[in-house]
Amino acid sequence: HSLAGLILSTTTEGLPIATVASEIASSLKYEFSPKDPIPMQRSRNDIFRSKDDKEGLDFLNMGCFLLDGILETAKIEKFSLDMNTKPELIPAFTTETKIIRNGGNFKKQNVIYCDENVYKQVEWGHILRETNYVQLLPMVVPPSLWTDPNTGGYLHIKTLIMRTNGSSEQLDALWNADLSNIYQGLNILGSTPWKVNKKVLEVAEKLYALGGNFADLPNTQDLPIPEKNYDPSDKKAAYLYKKEVEKVKQLNKDRHGLRCTYALQVGVAKEFVDRPLYFPHNVDFRGRAYPIPPHLNQMGSDFCRGLLVFNDSKPIGERGIYWLKVHLANLYGVDKVPFETRVKFVEDNMKWIEDSVDNPIDGARWWGKADKPFQCLAASNELVNCLRSEKPTEFMTCLPVHQDGTCNGLQHYAALGGDETGAKKVNVLPSDTPQDVYSGIAAIVAERVEADAASGLELAKMLSGKITRKIVKQTVMTSVYGVTFIGARQQIENAMKEQGFDISNDTIYRSSLYLTKHTFMALNSMFLGARAIMEWLTECANIIAKSGNPVAWVTPIGLPVIQPYRKHERFVIKTKRQSVTFINRNRESPVSSRQQTSAFPPNFIHSLDSTHMFLTAIECSRKGITFASIHDSFWTHAGDIDVMAKALREKFIELHSQPILERLSDWFRAKHPDLTFPDLPPRGVLNLKDVKKSKYFFH
Repeated sequence: HSLAGLILSTTTEGLPIATVASEIASSLKYEFSPKDPIPMQRSRNDIFRSKDDKEGLDFLNMGCFLLDGILETAKIEKFSLDMNTKPELIPAFTTETKIIRNGGNFKKQNVIYCDENVYKQVEWGHILRETNYVQLLPMVVPPSLWTDPNTGGYLHIKTLIMRTNGSSEQLDALWNADLSNIYQGLNILGSTPWKVNKKVLEVAEKLYALGGNFADLPNTQDLPIPEKNYDPSDKKAAYLYKKEVEKVKQLNKDRHGLRCTYALQVGVAKEFVDRPLYFPHNVDFRGRAYPIPPHLNQMGSDFCRGLLVFNDSKPIGERGIYWLKVHLANLYGVDKVPFETRVKFVEDNMKWIEDSVDNPIDGARWWGKADKPFQCLAASNELVNCLRSEKPTEFMTCLPVHQDGTCNGLQHYAALGGDETGAKKVNVLPSDTPQDVYSGIAAIVAERVEADAASGLELAKMLSGKITRKIVKQTVMTSVYGVTFIGARQQIENAMKEQGFDISNDTIYRSSLYLTKHTFMALNSMFLGARAIMEWLTECANIIAKSGNPVAWVTPIGLPVIQPYRKHERFVIKTKRQSVTFINRNRESPVSSRQQTSAFPPNFIHSLDSTHMFLTAIECSRKGITFASIHDSFWTHAGDIDVMAKALREKFIELHSQPILERLSDWFRAKHPDLTFPDLPPRGVLNLKDVKKSKYFFH
C-alpha cells in the first residue's frame, strides 16, 4: 500500500526503481531512528552520510530485497464491474526500461508503474485509497507551538521548521539565530482553524458521478485506444500508429493520476467533515511559509481552496458585504477594473449567482465559467445566504476573502529602489483604476510590433493585432524571479499555442524569439529601477560565488538564509538489483557559481515577500483578526478586510523604511572583507507613505 501510495501521488510516468528502493530504505532507516525529524523533501541521499557508509548500503540492499519481494508477490484482482466475472489475480506493479535524456546525453533507466487496475480500484473506492493517508494529515487540535528548529507542528511526528534541501550549514545557522518572529508567525498560521465546505463537496461529488470533466474536476473516462487502420507493410504508418498509441496511453495515465488526486482530496475532506482542522506550517530556506499536510490545504488547487472555509464565523457588516462582492468578482475574473465596477458586475449578475446556488448542477452553471469556479461557487453561496438572511449585515460569515498583491516581486523592487515609475505600474502608488502591468507590457510590445510591421518586417506583419496580455503575462510575472531568455521564449511559445496560433513549428519558434526580445526590452524600459537592483544583486552574488562561498544573508526579521547550491560529489552504489547514483551532500563541496548567481535575486525577493507576510500575520493577530496566506495573497473574514488592508500597508512601509540594500551591502563587506563589491544603484524619490493611499496595492 505504501508503495502504491508513493507511485500514485508522485507521477504518472513511472518512478525510477532506484528511487523506490531508496524510499523503502529511507523508511526502514526512520523505523530504526524514529526520533529523527522526517525530511520534508526526502530523497535517496538521506540514506548515506558518505560513499563509504556501510550502514547506508545495508539499508539500500534491504530496500532492494523488499522491492523484489513486492514485485513478485503483490497481486491485484483484475478490475470488473461484472459481479459474475471470476476474479483474476495479476501483478499490481510492472517494470520497464526507458530511454531518458540526461543533459545532452541519453541513458537507460528502469522504472516501476502501478498496473492500470490499481488506478481503477482506487477510483472506485478500494481500500487502496488509504495508501496516501499514512502521515502528514491535517490536525484536529491546534499544532504544537514552534519553540526551536526541531520542536513544533505535529504533536508526535518530528518535523523541522525549515525545508533545508539537505543543507547542514543552513540547519546550523538556524540554531544560532533569533527566530522569535518566525516562530510567532508560523504559530499564528497553524492556529487558524478551518472546516470543510460541505456544499462545495456535495456539488463536486455529484458532478464527478456524472463524468467529471467540469471546472477543476478530472474526466472519469479514458480516451479510446486508436484502431489499427494501416497496411502492416507500411513501416512509417506503423511507427506513427505506435507513437499515437503511446500518446493516448500517456494521456490516460495522466487522467488516472488526476482521478487519484481527486479521490485523495475528497477522501481527506470527508475524513474531516464536521470537525475543525488545522494546518501546521513550516518554511522553505528563503522563509516562505507552507502548510505541511500536502493533500488538502489552502495552497492547493481551486477545488481544494473551494473546499475550505474558516471554522470560526464573524458578523459580516456592511463593509463585509461590499468586500464579499468584490471578492466574488475577482474569482470570476473581473479583477482589473475599479472596485465599484466589480460590485456592479456582481449585482448585475445576481440572477445567475442565485441560480448557481439553487441549481449548481442542473442550472445554467454560471459559476463554472469563472476563472476559479469552485471558489466562485463557495463565494456565491455565502453571498446569497447573506442577502437572504433576515438581517444581512449581521450574517455570520466564515468564507475567507482574499487581497492579492500586484506582481508582488516588482512591488518590492520598486520600494527597494524608490522607483516612482515602476511603483505606479504595480499599484504601489495610488490611482483611480487598478494598474495592470501585464497589459502595459503587452501594449508596449504591440506598439513595437506595429512599427516593425509598418517598416515591412514579415514576422511583425503576421503578428500584427495579435499581441494580448496572456502572451506576455507569465514572462512578466517570472522576469522578477530571474527567468532566462530561453525560459521566457518557451513561455511565450506555449502562450501562443494556447491562444490558437495556427502556424508551423519553425514560424512559432521565430515568432516567440522575436516577441521575447521585445518583451524584455519593454520590461527594461518600464522597470529601470528593478533592473538596476537585479543587476547589482547578480553581480554581488557572482563575486561571492567565484570566491568559493555560498551567498548568504539575514532577512529583516532575523531568518538566516544560505543558498544550498553546490557541486556535490556523485558516487555509485551497486546493489543486488542495479547501480544507484547518490549525491554526497557535503558542506565542503565547491559551490555552484552559476546557480548561486542566477538564483540570488529571486531568492532575495522571496525572502522579502515572506518577511512582509510574517509582519502582517503578527499584526493581524495583535488586532484580533483571523489571518491566512498564500505568499502574497492574504486572507481574512469579509468584515475584517479593512483592518487587514491597513495592516499590510503599514507593514510594507515599515519593512521598506529600513535600509535593506544598505544593510545587505554592509553584510557582504563584513562577511567577505577581501572582496570588492560594486556601489549600490542610485535610489529614486518614491514616497513610501503614499502606499497607504493606494487602494489597489493589494486588491
